[in-house]
Amino acid sequence: MTASQIIALAIFVAVIAVIVSEKLHRAACALIGAVLLMLIGILEPAEALGFIDFNTIGVLIGMMMFVAVVKNSGIFEYLAVKAAKIAKGNPWKIMVYFMIITAVLSAFLDNVTTVLLIGPMTFSICKTLELNPIPYLMTQIISSNVGGTATLIGDPPNIMIGSAAEIPFVQFCIYDGPIVVIVMIASILGFKFLYKKGLTVSPEKMELIMQMDEKAEIRDKALFVKSIVMIFLVALAFILHDAIGLKTSVIALSCAALMILIGKQDVEETVVYVDRPVYVPEQHDNPETENKKLTGYDAVTDIQKRATQKPEHYKRGTFFYQFNDNFVFEVYAQPYHLTDIVLEEGEVVIGTPLLSEDESVWELTAGVAKNPITGKDVQHLFVKPA
Repeated sequence: MTASQIIALAIFVAVIAVIVSEKLHRAACALIGAVLLMLIGILEPAEALGFIDFNTIGVLIGMMMFVAVVKNSGIFEYLAVKAAKIAKGNPWKIMVYFMIITAVLSAFLDNVTTVLLIGPMTFSICKTLELNPIPYLMTQIISSNVGGTATLIGDPPNIMIGSAAEIPFVQFCIYDGPIVVIVMIASILGFKFLYKKGLTVSPEKMELIMQMDEKAEIRDKALFVKSIVMIFLVALAFILHDAIGLKTSVIALSCAALMILIGKQDVEETVVYVDRPVYVPEQHDNPETENKKLTGYDAVTDIQKRATQKPEHYKRGTFFYQFNDNFVFEVYAQPYHLTDIVLEEGEVVIGTPLLSEDESVWELTAGVAKNPITGKDVQHLFVKPA
């Protein structure tokens, strides 16, 4: 090996080591490594830019922006609740159906994005069934990685291989699809051996799932219909991309632009969503767990507890909160008295929240009133514990 090769290998190993240690953000690590190679003279700037696969970046950005609009319709929540009801509340069947949904979505979307879309509904359903969500999340993570290898656009490596070898979408699926199906079946059987015995709940809990209304998860009916149509058109465009002579990145970015246009969504919010990190409260926020490392269900419960925001102060019968969209807010309601939760302008009530196991002790409704200052409609959520 030459001196340049040894230095390049050392920088590569060092970058990977720092990424694994999570001492620095992985994007910063990659950028520092690339800059070092150019400073030392191993790579010229023009040569370094030549290694960037802009087709891969275009597909990722396009599909993330596409999902950022589609998710506002509530389609992913609708799919999750519908699948849980088709399973009739059976915990094992719910796990299998969620694995299949995650794998199918990951075949067209980024893996992390898929898990983040299905994850919140997984927590909600597990909370209703009083089950540990960790096994469900583990199966979804595996399914996401497996499903992502099925198509040309499911994973960045697939896109890069397809771009370099000029493999058509359909041909890629023909070669990889059958293998993915076999691996998915093997994964389901493996997880059945690992988790099925622990997935037992009472008939009453299963009935709570059947009482959930999937239609209530639809936030925007017009956008919901547009999303379904566009999803089919996107899939068709990718299948025919070789025949129509368009690169996958052009299709992804075009569909994202069209979805933003017909979806009538805020462009800035859509673009910001593309690279939004998952929020996890800092460990020092909770003195009770500062000196011990929690794992599994305890870790999830602790994060949920630390992400709960209590009111900052109380004045004339009103609770005030410092708003942060990463937090869950505690609301205190007095029995037999009506509590009015005033939403911000533009916020809407989505779905039907699960108040308690016995919902007969709660009364819940929503209404709209004019803001006396701006004259705009503001939604109110009214809660009354009986």
